[in-house]
Amino acid sequence: MTTRQFQESSALRIFLSYFKPHRKLFFLDMCCALMIAVIDLAFPYVSRWCMYQLLPESAYRTFFAVMAVVFCAYILRSVFTYIICYYGHTFGILVEADIRRDLFRHMQELSFDYYDRNRTGQLMSRLTADLFDITELAHHGPEDIFISSVTIIGAIAVLFTVQWRLALVVCCIIPVFLLVVMYRRRQMSQASRAAKQKTGAINAEIESGLSGVRTTKAFANEAEQQRRFDGANEVFKTSKRNFHKEMGFFNASMELFISLLSVAVIAAGGWLIMKNRLNYIDLITFSLYITTFISPVRKLANFAEMFSNGFAGLHRFIELMATEPTIQDAPDAVDLTDVRGEVALNHVTFSYDNGSPEVLHGVDLTVRAGETVAIVGPSGGGKSTLCQLVPRFYDPDSGTVSVDGHDVRCLTQHSLRRSIGIVQQDVFLFADTIANNIRYGRADATMEEIREAARQIGSVDLQSPTLSTAGRLDYAKNQVLSTVRKVAPYVLVGVAIGAAIHNFIPQAFVERVLGCGQWYAVPLATLVGVPMYADIFGTIPIAESLYAKGAGLGTVLAFMMAVTALSLPSLVMLRKAVKPKLLAVFTGIVTVGIMGIGFLFNLVGPLFA
Repeated sequence: MTTRQFQESSALRIFLSYFKPHRKLFFLDMCCALMIAVIDLAFPYVSRWCMYQLLPESAYRTFFAVMAVVFCAYILRSVFTYIICYYGHTFGILVEADIRRDLFRHMQELSFDYYDRNRTGQLMSRLTADLFDITELAHHGPEDIFISSVTIIGAIAVLFTVQWRLALVVCCIIPVFLLVVMYRRRQMSQASRAAKQKTGAINAEIESGLSGVRTTKAFANEAEQQRRFDGANEVFKTSKRNFHKEMGFFNASMELFISLLSVAVIAAGGWLIMKNRLNYIDLITFSLYITTFISPVRKLANFAEMFSNGFAGLHRFIELMATEPTIQDAPDAVDLTDVRGEVALNHVTFSYDNGSPEVLHGVDLTVRAGETVAIVGPSGGGKSTLCQLVPRFYDPDSGTVSVDGHDVRCLTQHSLRRSIGIVQQDVFLFADTIANNIRYGRADATMEEIREAARQIGSVDLQSPTLSTAGRLDYAKNQVLSTVRKVAPYVLVGVAIGAAIHNFIPQAFVERVLGCGQWYAVPLATLVGVPMYADIFGTIPIAESLYAKGAGLGTVLAFMMAVTALSLPSLVMLRKAVKPKLLAVFTGIVTVGIMGIGFLFNLVGPLFA
């Protein structure tokens, strides 16, 4: 629907328009609801028939066959309940998605001045809480009122066939109940609308407080910010209490109605039994139907609350959708093509609101194509405002803004803004990757183009601190000590393992297992190095001991490289940042490279011995 249609159509028509694309699911939901109502209505009547016809005649086989049919009917009822629960909620989800899509699209079309007047938290409330209430009404509203209506009307019709006098008693109470419902619903609707407004206000205060937390801390103004939040929170609390107060009155009225109906039926039924105009079986039937009234009545109670919340949200939704953007393309607007870049302002006057002080007054400015112009002035002097008039974020109160001789009001907004590059004063990053933020200005940009754009940003000059000679020496000493502390444990462990190899492992064993002549020496040394975690310096004493005992040079190198490049702790940490497939490829390539170097040095090592 267009903005004009939202302005001219009724709330009900707008609401039902979102049902049309998903009407198959809606009718499926309604059909299942009808079958549930029919089953609920049939059970008391079937029970009455059994007590009148089957049990007195001792037709037990038929009786149990009927009970089996009733049991199957209730199994079928559970299937219908599942369909309503799943497909009914699916219908609600689809309606909610459609409404949110239209709302977000319209919010994208609104002009800057709308966002100047409305805070982000209030708008977020319309996209979240309001939409939830609307979709709950869309799904449960028609379903609940349909089931309730069919059940109540059907039950009354059956009751008139059983005992019309007692049925009249029920009919006298129901209108009173409906009047109470209508009155309490109106009160709940008003309270719900007020609560939603206050919810938007508290959301706006939260959004403002969290977004400006750095400014708050910079001014040490946490207490003032807390005071403002507490005030908004108190107003919100009061509005919610008022709403729940009205809801309490409503629920209490429902409980009173149910109790009154039960007492009236028992009292009137007892009197009719005394007058021999009613028997106990019919009274039991009436009691069963009164029990069936409870669920529809509660559904009507829930519907009243749902209606109040949903229509309050719907009116806020329609109010927003009916808001016209103040900046719109002229009917005869043309695209801006062959841009040269000449910008001209002629006698431009501008103020943000009617009656507010003028930010710009009679400004004349011409910037020729290829010319660089700096506009300087104090804060609040209108520099940013002037720049926002060129892409037509706002329209001037008087005068004209033109690009290449074309009045910007005669150009399409899309072509105008696509031809202008803007670096905002406050940089905003979307919740996405850095690459996609760079690509934002051109969705089809390749990764190479993104990298090139990042490179063109330029380098950042980092100013190193100026240190004296004593300061440099002290800094160097600290760095050496830090490195020694990190390396020393690994060196000590390596020395200990090397000493153990020197003193306890026979040279013949090392030559037999790790010597140059053994083909498996290199793979074995590589595997032994994987579970170890040591600094490269810590492997040197171990490597020296193995080489002195007769291990091949390539074998020793393979061990040292495996410890540093393929250690199990390193692979575990890499797994947190690298996908398993890539980690497997990396491990395979490094392993093959290590063993290749090991075999090569074992082959050529004896030549240099």
